[in-house]
Amino acid sequence: MIKKFEYNIINILISNDIIDENECEIYAYGLDLLFNTILSTMILFLTGTFWGKMVECVIIITLFYISQSVGGGFHAKTRRKCMACMFFGLCIAMCLIRANLNISILLITGFGSIIVLWSFPLVLHKNKLYLIIEKERLINRSKTYTCFFLVLFILFYFKGEYRIINSFSVALLLCACSRLAAIISKNSMYILYL
Repeated sequence: MIKKFEYNIINILISNDIIDENECEIYAYGLDLLFNTILSTMILFLTGTFWGKMVECVIIITLFYISQSVGGGFHAKTRRKCMACMFFGLCIAMCLIRANLNISILLITGFGSIIVLWSFPLVLHKNKLYLIIEKERLINRSKTYTCFFLVLFILFYFKGEYRIINSFSVALLLCACSRLAAIISKNSMYILYL
């Protein structure tokens, strides 16, 4: 059904001379990625709603998407496996958030995760080798976002925002775990840059 919808959009774009017919596969791939991202994000938001933790869910998804985009991390082999990993990761995160962990544990988890993200700023999947020429810029960008996460984490701590610190700490833990999972992956699909 989604494929048919995608190709209807492409046919409209071609018939209106917006895109070239020779590029329809590229646009089909892009639309497929877009729709799958929207669908998976909606499923994750519904998961957060089910747990009664929508604010926490938004924090986790936002930090995770940013971390994956700027520094890389684990990537499942298929979209279904990716969705399953995100769904179960989010459920584990919701369990940790519901556990109302001690602030000391949250601080250790948050700062420890930031150290991991800083120490391993860029993990490229082998299908992204074309980005090697931009390695320094990508590492600097990843470290900049990690510093931004650190500043936000500290600000929320000093504001006494336990709910946000709880969510932020768990989100950072998921980001660090994803980065580490890519590094220790046995399938050698990742290249680590320090």
